[in-house]
Parts: sequence; C-alpha cells; structure tokens
Amino acid sequence: MGVTVGTIDNWLRRYTQEGVEGLHPKRDTKVIENEKQELIRLQLIEKKYYEAQEDIEILKKFQASLKAKGKQSASKRSKK
Repeated sequence: MGVTVGTIDNWLRRYTQEGVEGLHPKRDTKVIENEKQELIRLQLIEKKYYEAQEDIEILKKFQASLKAKGKQSASKRSKK
C-alpha cells in the first residue's frame, strides 16, 4: 500500500494514546494564528472600505446640493 512501517507505528501509537481523534491530522497552531491575524486584517480593511463608501455618498449628496443651490442662484439672478 506504500505506507512505511514507521508511519504505521506512529498511527498505532497515536491511536493507543488518543483514540480515533489521534489519527486526525493536527493543524499547526502557527498556521491557525496566521489565519486569525489575516482574518482580523481583512475585517479591518473591509470596515475602512465601507466607511470610505459612506464618505463618498455623503460627498456626492453635498456636491449635488451645491449644484442645486448654484442653479437656484443663477435662476434668481436671471429673473432680475
């Protein structure tokens, strides 16, 4: 089957010590910590992105308001 005797010995030892759970591959805790840090970093980027989108929407509304006031002022001046 292409499995070495050493691997089988390791499996048997882990099974004896930990049961079926011992046969499941263990993830490296450093990898898990890196994934957590990356998730936190991405969440921060996402938060900043949505805040920037809100700022953009506010600025668009402000710009539209200024244009509308400019048109009102121009139409008042042309009536005089």
